[in-house]
Amino acid sequence: MEQGFVGCRASEALKGGLSKTVPGEVAVECGDKLGTFGMLSGLVRCHCPDCEGKKDWDVRGFEAHGGLAKNRKWKESLRVVVEGSRPVQLGQYLESCGLVTKRLPPQDAAAPLVALSGSQLPVLVAARAEKLQASISPTDLLPPEVEVVCAGVSGTFLTPTWSVRCNCSACGGGKTWTPSKWEGHCKPGVRPSSYARAICIAPGALPAVPLRTQPLPLRSFFRLHKYDLQSSRKAGQPPPLVPIK
Repeated sequence: MEQGFVGCRASEALKGGLSKTVPGEVAVECGDKLGTFGMLSGLVRCHCPDCEGKKDWDVRGFEAHGGLAKNRKWKESLRVVVEGSRPVQLGQYLESCGLVTKRLPPQDAAAPLVALSGSQLPVLVAARAEKLQASISPTDLLPPEVEVVCAGVSGTFLTPTWSVRCNCSACGGGKTWTPSKWEGHCKPGVRPSSYARAICIAPGALPAVPLRTQPLPLRSFFRLHKYDLQSSRKAGQPPPLVPIK
């Protein structure tokens, strides 16, 4: 059996295992191939007619098996199948679960696990060990566009410009608002208080907010990742995220 995420084979690499909110495996696709990605093993069990669920691939091998070897970007080539929504890049999904990937030097004695066969293979580690720096950008945690709701009004949150494209009948997806002004637009007659609490990620928009769950406020999403939004920012740019102390 080929080994993919070496560090995922043992729970100590994740400091005690996966969170209860993180599934043990997820359905993935790559090209015309469907498989099941194991969050602890880091391997993909392929369900194509040739493999019949009996062969496990590492992530690079499954990328090639799906016909996308030239991409050499398995975190983008492999996509998590999300019910009722568009597939999500595996790399984005892992980050939404509080996990990141890094390369493990083959002779790094301080590393939690030793890579097999001396090759530099990716290791899954707790994201907080990599992300808890002075500050990061929301673009490190949110995709460029994500579906949101506010007071029953739907919109598309544009992360790079920190704005919202409104989908109400009056705007028709043709008008863009700042988050605070969009909150006021969605709640006429009510003084805006905190857009980070009022604007919520729509169920099914991200793996961290599954279908048939309550919308998740932006502030709560970032706090799941141990960050808070700073209030000061430049117009048209995301505010920095600072670690929760």
